[in-house]
Amino acid sequence: MAAQGDFGNEFLAMTWSLAVEEQFYLFLPLLVRLSLPQRLPLNLLFFIGLPLILRATIGNDGYYSFVLTPWRLDSLLLGSLVALIVRTPIVFDMLKSHLIWIKIAFSVLFLFIVYSSMTEEIGSLDHLFIFGLFYTILIFLLLADNSTILARIFRHPSLLALGFISYGIYIFHQLVNGILHDLFFKRPPSFHNTQTVLVTLLAFLVTSLLALSTYHAFEKRFISFGHKYLYATE
Repeated sequence: MAAQGDFGNEFLAMTWSLAVEEQFYLFLPLLVRLSLPQRLPLNLLFFIGLPLILRATIGNDGYYSFVLTPWRLDSLLLGSLVALIVRTPIVFDMLKSHLIWIKIAFSVLFLFIVYSSMTEEIGSLDHLFIFGLFYTILIFLLLADNSTILARIFRHPSLLALGFISYGIYIFHQLVNGILHDLFFKRPPSFHNTQTVLVTLLAFLVTSLLALSTYHAFEKRFISFGHKYLYATE
């Protein structure tokens, strides 16, 4: 995709992100393994900052800066940083003691994202770090205090059920939505009137059923197989 400057087949366009994820899953264990424990936080911060430098210098105008892993590491490694913080009690407790400031930061980012979505194109590279930071703080808040209204919302059974089949939804949604809009309207998916909204909702239902079927058919078996193996500690 980076070489061609195109996402290719629309039904497979989302697979660029799966490639980034797979490369990340290969990169992160090596980074952890080769880093001294006291150096790991600094190494994570370095690779979180690297994409910001790349996007500001080498490119902000090509497919490569959208689909290649070095340009997209920041969001993934922000999640890794949260995982490290949660597993470092002294740091986790210190941040929890300043939770009010973290909530304020979260609120400011939320308002910025809402405002930006109404005033400009929100999907540009300029917003990648903002989105990553927003969801990183959200995850931290959910982990820091599971008694909040926000935490209870994210534990709702409907969201948990959706989470189980979210991978399949991600893989199939453009395929199903594209086919249904073509069948009904002979055009790419869009919101023009009530009919197009209803067909999109139908696409969501069909996609969810397809994702649920594949989850029970084979996806959960792969997950179960993976959970048989644990990291050994010495």
